[in-house]
Amino acid sequence: RCAILCFRRIVRREGRMQHWRVKRLPTLLLAVLLAAALLGGCRPAFPTGKFAHSAADASRYLIFYPDGRWEGFLDGNLLTFGAYTTDGDRVTFETDHQCQEAGAPEPVTYTWAFTAETLTFAPNGEDACAARKDLLAGEFRRSQKVICGKSARWR
Repeated sequence: RCAILCFRRIVRREGRMQHWRVKRLPTLLLAVLLAAALLGGCRPAFPTGKFAHSAADASRYLIFYPDGRWEGFLDGNLLTFGAYTTDGDRVTFETDHQCQEAGAPEPVTYTWAFTAETLTFAPNGEDACAARKDLLAGEFRRSQKVICGKSARWR
């Protein structure tokens, strides 16, 4: 703080215009850094919530929770569940209950895309778990979230 005050005194001696520039410099730097953070290096966030299969098979749906859990349903019955992590446009299914019971190796990574409220997955390499591969095939449309009391319920 003392160094800044001494610097300002020196600048004042050189003229009022110089003092104005030094005084506004931190604000200008902050604005430039904020713009760079917002525009440069932005990664899309993995969408969470309920996603129903958009084909005739709308009884198949997925739920992704913000805490890294996911669930897969068929005809309203829980088919599988597990944990996931994301890195940019890649989602790694760390665990999958149905695939573990079938003896398929874990984890597996998929590339995801989310445009116009539609979520799609493409495997990075081969997914040894056919059930998961079938479950994630196709397009999923975001469903409406209904808040009931303190907890979120999905329809």
